[in-house]
Amino acid sequence: MKNLLQALTSMVVLTTLLLVTSAAQKIEYSEKEVRFKSGDVVLAGTFFVPKSKTKSPAIIITHGSGPDSRKFRNYRLRAAEFAGKGVAALIYDKRGVGDSTGEYIETPDLHIPAGDVLAAVRYLKKRKDIDPKKIGVMGTSQGGWVAPLAASMSDEIAFVISISGPGVSVREQVIYQTGKKISDYGFSNEDVAEMKEFMEKLYEYYSTGEGFNETKKAWAVAKEKKWFFKQLFGKHGEELTPPDKLPTKDFDFYRNLSYDPVPVLQRIEVPTLAVFGAMDRHIPVARSVAKWQETFEKGGNEEKLTLKVFPKAGHGINTIEEEKEWLVPPPDVKINRRGFVPGFLDFLHEWVLRITKLRAI
Repeated sequence: MKNLLQALTSMVVLTTLLLVTSAAQKIEYSEKEVRFKSGDVVLAGTFFVPKSKTKSPAIIITHGSGPDSRKFRNYRLRAAEFAGKGVAALIYDKRGVGDSTGEYIETPDLHIPAGDVLAAVRYLKKRKDIDPKKIGVMGTSQGGWVAPLAASMSDEIAFVISISGPGVSVREQVIYQTGKKISDYGFSNEDVAEMKEFMEKLYEYYSTGEGFNETKKAWAVAKEKKWFFKQLFGKHGEELTPPDKLPTKDFDFYRNLSYDPVPVLQRIEVPTLAVFGAMDRHIPVARSVAKWQETFEKGGNEEKLTLKVFPKAGHGINTIEEEKEWLVPPPDVKINRRGFVPGFLDFLHEWVLRITKLRAI
């Protein structure tokens, strides 16, 4: 797996791209405030539209796990860049955020945000200035789960881009990330392994309601450990919650952790770009890269997948100059916030322009 990751940092596998180095002329575009419905929810968006005499391809930019608004600077920059290259871009407030109605949930049933993506697709297909056969979706982090899930639910999505999208279940990613966080706090590898084992047992119980007695014993032991943070494990009380109290909304978080992208990725039949940062400590990068490759191969669609790993990049494909991407930096460590790693945006734009046939190979 490590050799695979090393190889991917210097090359693109499965699909060969010809990157055009000459600067393209920027296309004028306009911004329009839009609204579209997803069931009973009204989503508020901003649409970046190239000025063109022909119908434009379009990309929907979906969210990570935070309460993201379309006013978030990175969303606006990405949308403007695509529009300036001839690709219309739609960004929108996540449900329950900004001007969108509905309820914001940090870790929802991912079929809900995927349904919002499909609502955006339906909206774009009705526009006379958009080519209905060239509508794609791009998502980062949690959005890297949502984008392919939406594509698996509809044949109306023409391409998929996943930025730092885990190839593992939500539960595995959450436990992995938590392990890196307590490592940053100075806990030993033994402590991290012990905590992760407990989290697996606890999350399985909270999501299924099975194994109460065994989990209660593990809880009693874990409470005496220095790594047992009340805000993480004891947020529902001092003692383990009994089974009859679990079928409530408070415990939906644990049930939503069960989402596994593998069956979804096996069903993707459209051109797909998956980008990772080799120094990302939010997700298990090497395992995710292998999962993406394996699942597309099993689905018989390996020629549709382009994988790219940037060696000096973190979770946001941002440049990491420190020894590692700190999730909880110590007080004496100064973090230099840098932009994207060199080459990322050119690579991203050229892939989209090739897929949408705005740039010849």
